[in-house]
Amino acid sequence: MACSETGVTPAVSYAGYYGYSFEEFVEAAVRACATAVELIPDQGPNLLAELTPERRSALRTRLRGAGVTPVVHSVFYDINLVSVVPDVQELALRVIARCGEFARDIGAREVVVHPGYRFPGWRSSEFQRRNADDAARRGVEKLSALADKLDVDMFLENGSYFVTDREKSTTKPLHYGIFLDEIDLLLEFASSRVGICLDYGKAKVSQLPVRELIRRHGGRPFRFQVGSGRRLRELLLEQGLKAVLHTPRQITFEGPAEDLAAFMAVAAGAISSSDVEANRAT
Repeated sequence: MACSETGVTPAVSYAGYYGYSFEEFVEAAVRACATAVELIPDQGPNLLAELTPERRSALRTRLRGAGVTPVVHSVFYDINLVSVVPDVQELALRVIARCGEFARDIGAREVVVHPGYRFPGWRSSEFQRRNADDAARRGVEKLSALADKLDVDMFLENGSYFVTDREKSTTKPLHYGIFLDEIDLLLEFASSRVGICLDYGKAKVSQLPVRELIRRHGGRPFRFQVGSGRRLRELLLEQGLKAVLHTPRQITFEGPAEDLAAFMAVAAGAISSSDVEANRAT
């Protein structure tokens, strides 16, 4: 299929291309007819310190010339925006700020951020819960201010690491999902520049009620991460995604590179321009 026949397509995530430079990844995405890409500056050869002004300028020029919209996914390892320890929270904000500066430098207007994690002990008493909630509020308020300063939208992802398992069960993965009431808490204190990035795989594991999430917060900016065409169909047909889908660029494919062509074929069939236009009125 020629690129001119695919129309606006979902974003392609660097998650399927670790080991390649961003420059190599962008060329692969262009060849695959992608109209948006998600860059994750968390490992070499694309660490923030390695992304020199010259590389940033060249990436911006190439992306703009190819008509490809960039999105940046912030570093998320060892980052805890909602930490009760002020120094830890400030470190997280500094790292996120550097990712936001990279986004600004390459022409991106959207940055995906993992909120962090909450240990079971932080729910063990009313004092600890209140302290953890206050820390989350401070972190999100500062993130909102950072979004305004950098003139980018920040998207809080429902994963990994914001919560551990509530029941301390060994049958559920720890540090994986985020519960709806805790998303409510974060967004209560967030500005309009802070939206949601729904990772559908994590939502499935943590049993996050996607329709209810969209009902409560569908007025905010939304992004979606999916790893397969099957997951995309589920979102479109079962979970109310179309209510907040204005462009396929809101969807990021984060599966393996070898599955990209099949995913694009599904996306082309499932997300037509008429669907998108109709959704703008919903």
